[in-house]
Amino acid sequence: MGIEFVPGDIAERFVAKAWRDLRPGGRLVAVMPARSTHGPLRRWLEATGTLRAVIGAPPDAYDTRGTTVDSFLLVA
Repeated sequence: MGIEFVPGDIAERFVAKAWRDLRPGGRLVAVMPARSTHGPLRRWLEATGTLRAVIGAPPDAYDTRGTTVDSFLLVA
């Protein structure tokens, strides 16, 4: 599957690569940093009608894993 947006950061580049490798009818699920919530990837997914869900992680969800980055689950 092709993409029609310019990835803004490393997380979006990773998802763009996964999207290109996705088989037709496949589902992409990715944990994304909160800073990507309204980036080019999300706008493109919304514009193409492929965004299925955006689920915010609870605050401090990954503190026990050694990171304090807020995140969300992207389903497309």
